[in-house]
Amino acid sequence: FGALFKKLQSWNSRRQVTDTLIQLNCLTFFLQKASKGWISAWCCKHNAAIAKGQLWRLFTPALLHGNLLHLLVNCYTLNHLGPTTEALFGGKRMLAVYVLSGVSGNVFSFYMNALPAVGSSGALFGLLGALGYFYYKHSNVLKKEHVERPLRSLNQMVLTNIVIGLTTPNIDNWAHMGGLLAGIGAVLLLGPNFKIEGTKDSSDNPPVLVDKPLLGFLA
Repeated sequence: FGALFKKLQSWNSRRQVTDTLIQLNCLTFFLQKASKGWISAWCCKHNAAIAKGQLWRLFTPALLHGNLLHLLVNCYTLNHLGPTTEALFGGKRMLAVYVLSGVSGNVFSFYMNALPAVGSSGALFGLLGALGYFYYKHSNVLKKEHVERPLRSLNQMVLTNIVIGLTTPNIDNWAHMGGLLAGIGAVLLLGPNFKIEGTKDSSDNPPVLVDKPLLGFLA
């Protein structure tokens, strides 16, 4: 367990992907304003345009935000979830979860929500789902105190966001659902999938924690 939790203890030095995403979100928001709506018009999730073949609109909405408050809330959430995910999953795997969840959220929104949409909420729900499933999946590997508190906190975040989504107009709950499911699916396929290998009380083959995901190219 020591190597795993050294990652968490040193998360401040392992947040390059998180910081890059925050900076990218801020940059694109500046460009949205500087372009006087042109970037928003050409990069938002717009169902009719996607149906005509503008498939980039399944990727780009996760970089856009409707207003400054929208940007600040999502950057705050990314700053909260990102470092822990990056420390546990590694930068490449965390980025894969973020991107896949953003796309999945927009795909769900395309089929279930006719209105145009922007925002990184689907990607953030992906991180939420990925972390939650990671702790749940490893409850038999990690110590109890290392699982219960994070799971409780993540469950509270999910429930709070569900209530906000159901009571606040113009929130794309389908994008949230698509992102959450993609985050869980990403952990199932890409890991982390920690297992203890070795023999207890053996000096020749001591127990070690190994990561063996179904698809190991990002591990």
